[in-house]
Amino acid sequence: MKRIYNKRSGYRLNNRGFSLVELLISIAVLVIIMVPLMGNFIRSMQINKKSERYQIQSNLAASIMEGLKASTTREIIDSFNSPKELFSIIPNRLDDITRLEQISEDEYVETSLDEEQTTSFFAIHGVVAGGSAYDVFIRLDASVYKGEEDKLNNFLMPEVINLDEKANGLFFSDGSSVNGAGVEDSDQLALNSFTQQGTQYAITTLHQSEEYIEYLKEYAIWRNECEVASMKGEPLPPRWFAEPTLEDLDLEKYTDPNEIMKYVTKNMNITVSDTLVSYEIEYICDWWSQIRITHSIDQVEYADTIENIYLFYKQSAFHEAHAPGDGYNADRIRLTNNDTSKNIKFFVADQKNILNNPVLITRTPGDSIAVFTNLSSYEAYAGSSTDTTVNMNLMNTYELNRIYEIRIDICKPETDQANRYKEVYYSLKSTKEQ
Repeated sequence: MKRIYNKRSGYRLNNRGFSLVELLISIAVLVIIMVPLMGNFIRSMQINKKSERYQIQSNLAASIMEGLKASTTREIIDSFNSPKELFSIIPNRLDDITRLEQISEDEYVETSLDEEQTTSFFAIHGVVAGGSAYDVFIRLDASVYKGEEDKLNNFLMPEVINLDEKANGLFFSDGSSVNGAGVEDSDQLALNSFTQQGTQYAITTLHQSEEYIEYLKEYAIWRNECEVASMKGEPLPPRWFAEPTLEDLDLEKYTDPNEIMKYVTKNMNITVSDTLVSYEIEYICDWWSQIRITHSIDQVEYADTIENIYLFYKQSAFHEAHAPGDGYNADRIRLTNNDTSKNIKFFVADQKNILNNPVLITRTPGDSIAVFTNLSSYEAYAGSSTDTTVNMNLMNTYELNRIYEIRIDICKPETDQANRYKEVYYSLKSTKEQ
C-alpha cells in the first residue's frame, strides 16, 4: 500500500499493489542471488560424489594391498594371493588375474607365472566396487631394496616367517644397516687401521733395535770423516755400512695386510633389552699387542618386544685368512638377552659361505634364546657350555627378492589393450613393510 497526498482530502491509501517493473526487479534480484547458491549446491553434490568414488577406490586399493602383504612372494606369483577371502570388497572372480611383462614405457604383454622377475606386473580387469568397474594395475618392485642403502634383497634369507623389516631385528655382518646408520665395509676399515698401527709398530721397533742404533753410530762417524775430507779437499770416504730395513729384521710382516688378517678376530655382538636392540662389531688384533676397534652399527627401539633377530652372515676376510684348524681367531657371533623372561628366536643365515673353520656362536644361558642356523661349520655355546639345542631344520628354503615396494593403480576400465592403465583414478604405494 502506498499513501498518496491529495490537496483536498489529505493522505489516502493506494491499493494498486506492486507494479510490473517492481516485480521484475525483485525476480531479477532473486535470480542474481540464487544462481551462485545453486552453483555452490551443484558443486557440493559433485564434490560429495567425487569423494564417494575416491573412498571406494581407496578402499579397493587398500584391500588389495593388505592381501598382498599377507602373502608370501611365491603365493603372489603362483596364485596372486591366497586366501582370496581377503579381497571381500571385490565381488567378482579373481581367476582372470593376468601377469604382465613390460615391453616398453607404457606397453605390457601377458607373461608366464613361472618366471621370477625383480619387478612384477599384474592386472585385474573389470573389478566391480561401489557399482563401478575398474582395471587394477599392480606393480611389485624388488629393485628398490637392492641399492646401496637398502640391501635386504641382496642377502639370502630363509622363509621362516612373513618378513617385516619394521617388526624384526635385521642385521648384517658386513656392517651395513637397514636403518641407514651402519658402517660401510667395516672389515676393510678395521684392516686399514690395523695395517697403519702395524706399520707404526714395525718402524718403531726398527728404530729401537740394536742394529739401527749401531747404524746411527757408524753414520755419525762417516759424516764426521766426510767433513774432514771436504775440508782437506780430499775425496769423500765410501759408506761401509747400510741402513737396516724392515725386511732385514723380519718386521715387514707387520705391514702386510694379508699377514695381519690371520691374527684378527671379528666379534658380532647383538644385545637385546626388551624393545631396544643394539648391534656392534668389534675387531681384536692379538699379534704384536692386543688392539681393539669397535664400530657401533645399530641401536633400534621397537614398539613391542622383539621376537625374531636375523643376522645375514658373510665370513670376514679375517676368518677366511685363518689357517685350517685355527678356532681361536674365528669369527664370533654373540647374542645377549638382558630380559630372560622374554623369548627370542635368533637366525644366522648363511650367505653361501665356504668355511674352513667353524664360526663360534654364543648365547645367553637358559631358554630365552633359540638359535637357528644353516652354517656348514659352527660351534655353539650357551655361556661356557656346549649348546646342543641349535636347530638347522628351519633353514632350508631361500629366496631373493623377498621384499617388494608395492604400487596399486585403480584405472579407468578399457577393453583396448593399447589404452589400458593410462588413466589412473587413484594410486596407493606401500611402505617398506612386507
